[in-house]
Amino acid sequence: MTFGDRTFPFGRRLDVGPLAPFGDGIELAPLIDRLAAFNGAGSAWSIRLRRPLVRFSDDDAVQLRNKIATLVGPRNESPYTRWWLRHRG
Repeated sequence: MTFGDRTFPFGRRLDVGPLAPFGDGIELAPLIDRLAAFNGAGSAWSIRLRRPLVRFSDDDAVQLRNKIATLVGPRNESPYTRWWLRHRG
């Protein structure tokens, strides 16, 4: 698997999209009580984000996608989006 100019000896399918405009996004803190991925974490929920992978349930994914959809227009032309589309290989 290659990201930019770095190659890793292992891989996992990764689909990215839609992308919120660079510098924007959703705030997780207000959603923590509704996301199963953070059950039982209490105020230390952000520690779970430091893991290599955070597993979200289907319900969590729907909530996050719905929130992101409010930020993404049909023609998101931010500089980051253009970079991603050129380099995703």
